Amino acid sequence: QLEQLIDSDTYRIVPRTRKNEVLSFIRGGLQDFSISRPVQRARGWGIPVPGDPTQVVYVWFDALSNYINALGYADGGDLYRKYWADCPERTHVIGKGIIRFHAVYWPAMLLSAGVPLPHRLLVHGYVTIGGQKISKSLGNIIDPEALARRYGTDQLRYFLLREISSTGDGDYTDQRLEQRINSDLANDYGNLASRIFKMMGTFCGGAVPAAGKLGAQDEELKALAAALGPKVKQYVEQFDFNDALEETLNLVRATNRYVEANAPWKLAKEGDQARIDTVLHCATEALRIATVLLSPVMPAKCQELLARMGLSGNDVTWDAATRWGALQPGTKVAAAEPLFPRIDTKAKDEGRKQMAEETKTTEAVKQETVIVQPPADELIDIDFFKKVRLRTAEVVAAEKVPNADKLLRLQVRIGDETRQVLAGIAQWYQPEQLVGQQIVVVANLKPAKIRGLESNGMLLAAQDEGGVVILTPQRKMAAGSPIK
Repeated sequence: QLEQLIDSDTYRIVPRTRKNEVLSFIRGGLQDFSISRPVQRARGWGIPVPGDPTQVVYVWFDALSNYINALGYADGGDLYRKYWADCPERTHVIGKGIIRFHAVYWPAMLLSAGVPLPHRLLVHGYVTIGGQKISKSLGNIIDPEALARRYGTDQLRYFLLREISSTGDGDYTDQRLEQRINSDLANDYGNLASRIFKMMGTFCGGAVPAAGKLGAQDEELKALAAALGPKVKQYVEQFDFNDALEETLNLVRATNRYVEANAPWKLAKEGDQARIDTVLHCATEALRIATVLLSPVMPAKCQELLARMGLSGNDVTWDAATRWGALQPGTKVAAAEPLFPRIDTKAKDEGRKQMAEETKTTEAVKQETVIVQPPADELIDIDFFKKVRLRTAEVVAAEKVPNADKLLRLQVRIGDETRQVLAGIAQWYQPEQLVGQQIVVVANLKPAKIRGLESNGMLLAAQDEGGVVILTPQRKMAAGSPIK
């Protein structure tokens, strides 16, 4: 049933590559999984299993149910009906590392309980810093709240949605953020608003003028603005937020070119007040439409700009974004300081030093690792290699080891046997990412004590500058299959 719902896009997984990934997993054959853990192993933490005091509910089972429990599912409350049961568009947004839990286990739970599924599942990627994975060991963690304080919440939201695809990985650097703020927001959008309001104050008494008969250039700008709303709506429904923002900024740039081409300051010298009024009315109307469409991304700044036009939050609607002529002639406009001051990039080094102080991280603790890198010239013969028993294994449980930032404790199934394996991979993998994953282990390694815990085996992984990647079979194999 779940396969059919996903395959038909009744339960739509975006992007398609993730949909295919989930379908491949389902078609490989689903197996039952345990939804409880022993109380002793869970150290007494967890929701008791009714009727069995020795067990608590597995955290990934009860945690998923919180999506509806938080809305009052048990009581059938108003929030549950509004945001889930009766909601016409239920869109679930998750990271790519937890797709199996949310695209397979969670909808299966809902189907079993007779609860409506989400309509769509958006799977987003990860953010890197300067091309590197974010980790404490690299010391490149950035506090988003510190970023918002330094650059502005609206500016940060705009950058992330404009620069990074909603379904792919993206990269952050201070320089890229500053460049995007200066080019898109200060030079294009903010500068357009400042120019229009200043000229309105100079040539129109600080009020929105009435437009005269529209000429070819005016009609061209009007058509571009009128067509923008439907385009943006389509992009948003497809989660293409960066394209939606680019289309909106294209209108802003076109309006800047329109103002430049018609040059109200030159028209003033010629005494053509009627043409000045038409040009500034059309430019302000295009700016209004762009601002309405940018409001969901930059609510504070856009509301500030709309207020300068005599408008309010009630004017932020799809109808307002597609209707030319919403501005009332005679409405007073308020010139003010630049909406987005340019960032002095020459002083950026000092700013980054302050940012680093705000986002200090502790030094990385010594890493317990399973990665062995012998010298390249240390050769072994085939008889020595044959002594090493490499086997496929399935991770049936995973958890972090207390007071060991780098260490995970895995329960792996090798054939009919389940073993405990400790692995120093916590900075690259979350426990929930590994459950159900197939790995490769050294099965005949002598048991070793790490942090007082016994490890019976070693998983294989590769490492480069980008971090560690666990080795896995290309297709699902029987647990315990030999590697030759």
